[in-house]
Amino acid sequence: MLYKIRSRGNYAHLWNFEQFRQEVDGEVADYELNGNVIQSITYRVQTAIPQHKLDEYLFIGEPIEE
Repeated sequence: MLYKIRSRGNYAHLWNFEQFRQEVDGEVADYELNGNVIQSITYRVQTAIPQHKLDEYLFIGEPIEE
């Protein structure tokens, strides 16, 4: 299952994305940058990411068809 993750604001740090990845047991499948700013990271996960986990990190999560 793939999820495209974006920050709700403009200020998510790489470490936020990395800690989130570890907590959801995800694997980076793809990413988008604008210069050195992370626009989104797509993670491959085994189970659905709960909304409360996205809210905790101020992320927006979009499931993607594989």
